[in-house]
Amino acid sequence: MDNGDLLTIGTKRNHSLQIDDATLTKFDNSGNLIFQKVFNDDDYLIGKDLLVHDNLIFMLCTASRHVFDIMLIILDIEGNDIIRHNLGNNYNDSAEQLLLLNNEQILIVGRGVESNPEINLNIMFIKISDFETITSVQNIFDRKVIDIYPNPANRNSILKIGGKLKSGFILNSEGNMVFEISNTDTIMTENLVPGIYFIYGINIQNESVKGKIIISE
Repeated sequence: MDNGDLLTIGTKRNHSLQIDDATLTKFDNSGNLIFQKVFNDDDYLIGKDLLVHDNLIFMLCTASRHVFDIMLIILDIEGNDIIRHNLGNNYNDSAEQLLLLNNEQILIVGRGVESNPEINLNIMFIKISDFETITSVQNIFDRKVIDIYPNPANRNSILKIGGKLKSGFILNSEGNMVFEISNTDTIMTENLVPGIYFIYGINIQNESVKGKIIISE
């Protein structure tokens, strides 16, 4: 945090109920405990990732009831619960990562356990300025698939996208963002190691698009 305090997210076993609770712990810059907050749900709530921005704390968890769901808990800077978004979508999702895009949107990365194994990353967005509105969350499964060629490709190639993108980003198969792109219809692969990558963006027709890239040896 800007003042030198440290926030950590974790999971604590509730032995009396035999469930897991997510925890948020705050330390000062000398390592002294300021607070520890415990968050629970109907069953298990497992803390996965944390992001602090604009005096808000975004806490990403996996909630387990009958299936796994992604839960985003939004808190004030003192760790007080403001609102919770349950982002499950029948794909038995596990939460993975939070990323900040252009200081305007939170990118939520999940892993769909029962989804298409070729596109097993579940990506959603929520606008920071409209964080209380669940309709601001967008699921990638509704996105138009774009053509990318050559594909598969090797390193040091130039990939052509089927339509210019106003903005977008590329994730690796672990859900980590590799880089962002803007105002382009090509992708340089020189910094991509062999593997599978996923591209998400907005084209010049303001359509949400997605695609998969395979980089060979």
